[in-house]
Amino acid sequence: MVQSMVRKGKKRLKKRFFIPLLFFLPPIVLFFRAPVVVVTDRGFNALYGPQRPLQERFLATLRLFRPVYSVTLSETIPESLVPSAIQRALFSPLLPYYVVFSPVLRETAEVYGRQFPRVPVLIGEVKNRKEDFYRAGRLAAQVPHRPGESVVVLADSGLWEAYKGELVRGLQEKQDFRSPVFIGSFKSPPADLQPSCIIMATPGGNYPNFGDKIPTILFSWIDPQLVPRNVVAIFDDSPWALLVPLVQGLVQKGSISPSSALILLHNGF
Repeated sequence: MVQSMVRKGKKRLKKRFFIPLLFFLPPIVLFFRAPVVVVTDRGFNALYGPQRPLQERFLATLRLFRPVYSVTLSETIPESLVPSAIQRALFSPLLPYYVVFSPVLRETAEVYGRQFPRVPVLIGEVKNRKEDFYRAGRLAAQVPHRPGESVVVLADSGLWEAYKGELVRGLQEKQDFRSPVFIGSFKSPPADLQPSCIIMATPGGNYPNFGDKIPTILFSWIDPQLVPRNVVAIFDDSPWALLVPLVQGLVQKGSISPSSALILLHNGF
């Protein structure tokens, strides 16, 4: 009987020890894993929004099961000081697992890579837009249109020439669609143009203003809360949107070119 009581006591003791261990062990293991770092500038944060990086950091930490840190660089910091500034901003003594830079910081990424050659450096950008343009075409084809109306694409000429075939392929899934109308920066639209939907594939260019009534699809990392109600979808190609598929793809396959994250807004068509 005494032995039975001893065995039961040991079992209870193991449970009391094991259950808290299960609770605390994952965070401890997580803390001691090499972190992933996303480096952006203040201009990016102003457009992306103040809260979204916090949410993306939390989700990326869970999905990658390693710490994810965000470092925002001032425009005035000398490039030679960037590597040490990034290391000081981390809460880990370990070298980063990956450092992902915003595309506008490409030269800064090269400086960091030379100073820390053992750390893989990535540029968070979409290198292959085929899937994005195909999905944009399919989405634009779902917008109600009247006879004589066309999908209008606002983009730089290089992007349009490279991927217009994918956009048309997406549009042609709805067979009665007319060919899209391309308008480059500083170009005027045809006088008789009747847009059913606008795809702004290169934000920031000098494009004609079609007002705020026509359904619009953006390629941008702008905060969805900042866009007008006629924006029905955003292809988010920001470093945060690409972070998890980029890192996971490199670990599993050696290389990957992820497509943008599609954000559908509840604005209707």
